[in-house]
Amino acid sequence: MAQTLKLADNRVMASRVDRIWAAGLFEGEGTITIARRGQDDTYRLVCTVGNTDLQIINFFHQRWGGWHQPAYGERPGRKKAWTWTVAGPAAESFLRAVEPFIVTLRVRRKLRLAVDFRSGQSRLTRVSQAPGYKDAQRMAYAEMKRLNKRGVAA
Repeated sequence: MAQTLKLADNRVMASRVDRIWAAGLFEGEGTITIARRGQDDTYRLVCTVGNTDLQIINFFHQRWGGWHQPAYGERPGRKKAWTWTVAGPAAESFLRAVEPFIVTLRVRRKLRLAVDFRSGQSRLTRVSQAPGYKDAQRMAYAEMKRLNKRGVAA
């Protein structure tokens, strides 16, 4: 049996097998979005996985951080669902970890867009207020929104 390595922040180091399994589950059950904060017109990368099995949600949380919470809309006769969410640099780190194992063209395009979006982000005022910065952020947001529409081919 493989040894589990703990990181300094108490997360578990994701093995190659973990990353392969996570990539497959993420392709089927997860999503990549670029979220817009309306109050200051800023954007951030967000990845989520929803599932009714809390053990699966904990698997992602233990390896890539973020947070998990009960999904909204609990209804009688339905299993309780959970959502794992990771944002910003941690979302980019997760995507880079699973990238080699992503198979579908649409998810690969979304992943590439997400990583490019993150590489163009900056907290430096001179960068974030430079001409074209906000436009590039808005364009990435619009393209991710398009790719996330139901029925859109890659």
